[in-house]
Amino acid sequence: MAACPKCGSTNIHADKKGFSAKKGIAGMLLFGGYGLLAGALGSNKLRLTCLDCGYQFKPGESAPDLPQYTSANSYDLPTSAPTNQKGTSEQKVRIETILKYRSVIKDSKVTLLEDLKAEGKTHVIVPGGEIEALNKLQGANNGMKRIVSFRECDK
Repeated sequence: MAACPKCGSTNIHADKKGFSAKKGIAGMLLFGGYGLLAGALGSNKLRLTCLDCGYQFKPGESAPDLPQYTSANSYDLPTSAPTNQKGTSEQKVRIETILKYRSVIKDSKVTLLEDLKAEGKTHVIVPGGEIEALNKLQGANNGMKRIVSFRECDK
């Protein structure tokens, strides 16, 4: 099973890269109509995202030159997504990770997350797929903001 090279978590999401509009526009400006094909370069490559720390990496990538976490300052996180009473999956995520997406989260939710963090809370429970949705929305860079659903952890 894949593990994050930064924090060691196995709470990983796999996604394929798509067409890059930036590369396509740059290619079109340089090479005309055929330059649009430059946007397809690198598409369909697998990209892994750690749902705990937000680090994005390629399969088989080794750890970056960052301080390694030890068991004294890491958290025991479930490797499989638990389900709630409705039977839908949930994820335990660090508040810091969600706040990395503050540009696409409604201000009222950012305030609530910052208040929880100020109270000493470190994690919240979010619906399965919430981090992926925030990641895609931030990548779209269209100015939209999302109302993030979350609840406090028991710990």
